[in-house]
Amino acid sequence: MNRYCESDVLIRLPFLEVAEGNTPYFSRCNSGATRMQHGEPVPRGAKTFVKAMDCDFPPSRVVEVTFVEPVGLPPGGEVAHRLEGPWESLLPTR
Repeated sequence: MNRYCESDVLIRLPFLEVAEGNTPYFSRCNSGATRMQHGEPVPRGAKTFVKAMDCDFPPSRVVEVTFVEPVGLPPGGEVAHRLEGPWESLLPTR
């Protein structure tokens, strides 16, 4: 089943380039899910997203990353209509 429809656009960004100069917040759950996950209610509240130094879970448990402030798109970004590509540079070449 194709999870994304043809009108959608996927943007892939190098995390370290996005995080440079910005503070990422990490979550161990799909914060938009209103249903149970793994038999447990999805936790919501002040600790849904936390800074790296406040995480009580390993990087392998990160499900979402967000930023409070707007971030600029780094030059390494790519865009595609499907997860398997083809991927093209997000920024136009001059």
